[in-house]
Amino acid sequence: MDVRRKFAGFASRPDAEQRLFGMAVLEALCVPSPSDFLLIPMAQLTPDKSFRYAFVAAAGSLVGAMVLFALAWYVSILFIGPYPALDLIRFYAPVFILAAGFSGVPFNVVTILSGVALVNPLVFMPLVLFTRALRFGFVSWLIWRSGNKYQGWLERSFNGMTLVVTLGILVVSAIIILLFETA
Repeated sequence: MDVRRKFAGFASRPDAEQRLFGMAVLEALCVPSPSDFLLIPMAQLTPDKSFRYAFVAAAGSLVGAMVLFALAWYVSILFIGPYPALDLIRFYAPVFILAAGFSGVPFNVVTILSGVALVNPLVFMPLVLFTRALRFGFVSWLIWRSGNKYQGWLERSFNGMTLVVTLGILVVSAIIILLFETA
């Protein structure tokens, strides 16, 4: 059975929002199963609640990211210590978070790196919430705006499109960094 169809079956259940939240938490923690598999059918069933579902998914993703970030933070404090490479990751963490939060790049890898590099949580959390809300909000907006019209495109091309956006974020960030470092 196709994984997407299995998740689509969960979309009509009364506990679908809780499942979406839990799936987003697990996705942020360790499981590479996109919350989009449940978000898309839920938004298709009730388009008027699609933005609510996007918020639920973003909140779940933030909770999972905060737990993993805290674990990585404490592991870094207890066992790793200061390394020059971690300073580099800490400096460029906002770029990494923006890129991974919207794209299909495994988000938990960036979360672990951010925690190990001791990135400021007041920088990490708002960026996570912004990028995840942007990702899930965009999917929900497409469904709300056009119903099933974009379902095939979302299933086939969404990760490719987010990869292009991610590369764009990285290129623009590199240009800005180079401009400010030479000024």
